[in-house]
Amino acid sequence: MSGNTTTTVQIVERSAQPYVAIPVQASFSEWGKATALVGEVLGWIAERGLELAGPPFFRYWVLGDDVKPFRLAVGAPVTRSVPCEERIVSGEIPAGRYATVIHHGHPDRMTETLRVLDEWLEQENLRPRLDTTDGETTWAGRFEFYRTDPQVEPDLERWETEVAYLLDEASLDGR
Repeated sequence: MSGNTTTTVQIVERSAQPYVAIPVQASFSEWGKATALVGEVLGWIAERGLELAGPPFFRYWVLGDDVKPFRLAVGAPVTRSVPCEERIVSGEIPAGRYATVIHHGHPDRMTETLRVLDEWLEQENLRPRLDTTDGETTWAGRFEFYRTDPQVEPDLERWETEVAYLLDEASLDGR
């Protein structure tokens, strides 16, 4: 029933890109808290006449599970930096080289795609960029970009999601 497929992993160079987002903490069992924020972020952007510069995304700083909460931001890239307002924070998708892969299918069934990406990184001796502050390790750039507009394609089985990990430049030496 899965019907999910994964494309080949690629390394993609990205320029820095401003975004707006709402930070949230949620475990898998409370995931509706995170997904509900997509409409709020897109509505906030539309109300202010801002222009989208790409698809909405989830940016992960700390990974969780069914009990331990993920620490993430639900956001969307915009064409210019804007000031923070209420729950909305401004940020930037960091410039750099990303390992990317496209997941085809329901976003809830991305486990195989993540495994493919993680195994590829290991095989290529590459590492995602992680930062440590006050003893906590966080991802410098781990994103899921939701490339399918649900108003155009409501069937989640037909969605495309780009998974992108900012790579540790030291692991890219000579590439």
